[in-house]
Amino acid sequence: MKKKYAVPAIFAVMLIGWFIPTYLYKDRPEATVRAALMKLKDSRSVMAAVTVATFAPESIVRAAGADPDLVFLPVVFVGETTVNLPEDKAMSGTATFVLVGAGKEEDEVTFDVIVSDDGTSYVKFRNVPKEKTAVDVAEELNDKWYSMPSRGLAALLAKDGDATAADVDPSGKPSKDAWARIKDVAMSGELFGRPVPLGAQDIAGAAPVRRYQMPLKHEALVRLAADIKTIVRGRSLNEEELAEVAQAMTDRDVSLELWVDRRAKRIVQMKLDVKGRVEGVDAAKGKTSLLSVLARFTAWNETVEVKAPAESQPFLGLIEKLKKQMK
Repeated sequence: MKKKYAVPAIFAVMLIGWFIPTYLYKDRPEATVRAALMKLKDSRSVMAAVTVATFAPESIVRAAGADPDLVFLPVVFVGETTVNLPEDKAMSGTATFVLVGAGKEEDEVTFDVIVSDDGTSYVKFRNVPKEKTAVDVAEELNDKWYSMPSRGLAALLAKDGDATAADVDPSGKPSKDAWARIKDVAMSGELFGRPVPLGAQDIAGAAPVRRYQMPLKHEALVRLAADIKTIVRGRSLNEEELAEVAQAMTDRDVSLELWVDRRAKRIVQMKLDVKGRVEGVDAAKGKTSLLSVLARFTAWNETVEVKAPAESQPFLGLIEKLKKQMK
């Protein structure tokens, strides 16, 4: 090699040697997040430790001896959940949550949930305090399994008073199609804008992960909200209901963060926060956090066995008892 080419050639080799590893290890947010989302398609089960902060459903407010028209009851739950994600049938799973700050550690208010793939869910409360709740109500709640349609449980948690069983589409097709759309929009990335990297972070028990803010596309978010309400109500929404969903979402601020293990191409943790106006709360204070969820995913694709309790009674009967006591 002629001397006049030697220095440029050496420089080129050094540049390439520096560039290749830099390119390979450089954080490319879209590629990193897309790979983790795509891997969800092959997931058949997931286990997670979850923290949920929200306002209590009407039935819980009544159980606490208060009028849900006058009282907003903020609640925080921590717990664990396991969920089966089969391709050919409905989700199933189990969960146990503890109500934070509701009692001493040994007497924490707890509720267990079992969701069967036949469309039935079961709920059991433990340690509901008699001194804060009517004694007969506490006795009814504690250590008894109550059954309800899974759609009814979703309606209860979503505080959707218009989700009546009489209107459910018996074919189940609207709900099935809505769930398919939800999975597709989430896993394809259609719901999100370009991820915003928030840096590396260590999470106990996990490899170093990357944290991302996930901008949400408003139109896709409205469609997602409509699909969720379709599942809750068990039928297709009419034009008026679709308009109500769109209007409600104009006053919602939704943020999502993901923590991703780049090597395993797995989502390790997610944080969802939904803010909006709450009737009866001073508007000058700004928007209130309606729902905040922090989920740390601890295992994927492990067998999750779901068994219905041997004995249970209809949850609707308990609700009727609570309503009579408020009159």
